[in-house]
Amino acid sequence: MSANDIIRMPATGRTVQADGDLPTPADWAAAALLAAACVAAPLALGATGAWPRFATEAAMGLAAVIWGLSGIRRPRAAFAPLLISAVLTAQLMPLPDRLLVLISPVSAAAWKVASADAGGNWGTITVDPATTAAGLRRLLLSVAAFVAVANLGRCVPLRRLLCGALCIVCLMIWTLGLAFPFERQKLVVLGLFDRTGPIAAEYWKTPIEPPIATNGSGNLETITVGDQQYQTATWIAADAFGPYIYSNHFAGAMCLTLPVLLGVWLTSTTRRVPAFLRHLFVAMLFASALWTVGVMATSRAGGAALIMAGLVFASLTIEVTWLRRTAYALTTAYVLAVLSFTMAFYGGIEGFEKLFPSFVQPRVEAMLHDGRALAARAALRMFASAPLLGSGLGTFGELFPRFLRTDFLLNFAHNDYAQWLAETGLLGAGMAIAFATLLVRHFRRWVGSIANAGVVDPLTAGLWAALSGIGVHTAYDWNLHIPANALLAGVVAGLAVASKLHPASQSALALPPGFQGSRWPGLTLAIGCVLAVTLLARDAASDSVQRDMRAAIVAARLAGMDTKFPDADSRLRNAIRAGNQMMGWDPANGHLGVLVGLCHLHLSTAQDNLSTSNAERAVAQEYFALARRRAATCRGLPERIPSAVTPVTK
Repeated sequence: MSANDIIRMPATGRTVQADGDLPTPADWAAAALLAAACVAAPLALGATGAWPRFATEAAMGLAAVIWGLSGIRRPRAAFAPLLISAVLTAQLMPLPDRLLVLISPVSAAAWKVASADAGGNWGTITVDPATTAAGLRRLLLSVAAFVAVANLGRCVPLRRLLCGALCIVCLMIWTLGLAFPFERQKLVVLGLFDRTGPIAAEYWKTPIEPPIATNGSGNLETITVGDQQYQTATWIAADAFGPYIYSNHFAGAMCLTLPVLLGVWLTSTTRRVPAFLRHLFVAMLFASALWTVGVMATSRAGGAALIMAGLVFASLTIEVTWLRRTAYALTTAYVLAVLSFTMAFYGGIEGFEKLFPSFVQPRVEAMLHDGRALAARAALRMFASAPLLGSGLGTFGELFPRFLRTDFLLNFAHNDYAQWLAETGLLGAGMAIAFATLLVRHFRRWVGSIANAGVVDPLTAGLWAALSGIGVHTAYDWNLHIPANALLAGVVAGLAVASKLHPASQSALALPPGFQGSRWPGLTLAIGCVLAVTLLARDAASDSVQRDMRAAIVAARLAGMDTKFPDADSRLRNAIRAGNQMMGWDPANGHLGVLVGLCHLHLSTAQDNLSTSNAERAVAQEYFALARRRAATCRGLPERIPSAVTPVTK
């Protein structure tokens, strides 16, 4: 290490390594894990399956552990993931009924009904503790990965590695999108993975897959079993595009990676290719990507977000003064237009479509009445009902029907800002504002640095452009709930925050007092990440078992109508056996109890002996009672059919 790599602190005389020093083997290992996950997760259907999702989360956790134990340059950063997750664990704390009514009346009412038979006077802010706990674990790993990248990205070789991974995945998903566009009659992803539902007449619906593996919307259907009936969620298969199950998530991945690819191209061709040809190629590449996203994938929000990213990128990389000023003006005008449309879209402003030419007014009017607007308004009602701490991470889908009184389901608000506000309240809003402030501060420092030095930094410009694009897109979709895109967003944000200031304006690096040489922050983070990954492995196994149980229940429903399900009884028994075993590992999960109970309920109709049938029903009721105590809003709990209705088995 040369003398230039050491900066002496004026006040204390201590020395620290400057940004851009050589990475250690541990740094390389952590960055390589994140780079591999960035490439693999989008190709694994966005990591929406139980085990691909866990593999992505495990890579994030292991990278954070390696980084935490390898000697952190900024130890205080290691506390951020732990602090954020620890504060939100207040949603899991049992509270007396009187206090819960003041903080979250909706949750208090749900728990009072759910625990009425047990005489309970306590409840939690979240109506589904198991789901919220899993969300907190994922939040911990996501923030840990972001913090790790924000530190690792200061080393130039690691920065190149991670940016190279973003470029590779951009080219791969784009190529796969062109090779495997959406086909309405097949619903097959990459020509291999069939997403059609089990009911032939409604092949575009699936009661088996979790909502994250669909387009996130669906309907409540009433299923009758003997003299009882229950409601189940049937989700709508998405318009698969490339390796993604949902075309909007393909668009989100392009927004996150294409600007980085453009930045790498401009950086690597400096002084090697004439400036005109370099920028002409960028314009052609961007236009092709916009056609793929907006026309082929028919993602309106994705197209708008990509335009935002392109304008920001042009504003930060064009060197000709009058062209750069034109790009600034266009970017400002576009931001104002997006903000105006967003206010009209979510605010329900009547007559807004009349501001557009007559030939596009019908399309604008249809967009203003899109289901996304209803979902965002429901999220705001949820926030108003529990403004301090929200309703609990991951609970939007459970509470959505209660706020709109409809059989239509949206498991995600299609607006990550509104959903975060509904699920975490003002406390979460404060965290989001702090994060946004961090990004703005680093962006302003970087812009000031390159302006003072009179240079252009296309690679870093691509990172900030990607963040601007996903910032627009996430107001209209749920990209940050897709594991692959959440990882890409964290890596891009971390690299942007790690943007190295130009040497002409580089300031001395200060370490906080009391943290010099301390390994406790990194060790604490490593322990937290190991625990989170361990529990998420159990959650993945639980999700897999639940999917198998839903498949067995559907087989039992269709056994008398479809010859494809001849072994319905044996599948139910196997599902019950697996469900009971999983409940031993995941006892707090109320959804497991509901599904095991439904398996017993359906099995009761296949018994010839009345006493055996009644015994199965009695066991089912025990599981339903257990589920009520575990989650206040478990969907699928059966009710007895009124005597005026003739029972019909479906």
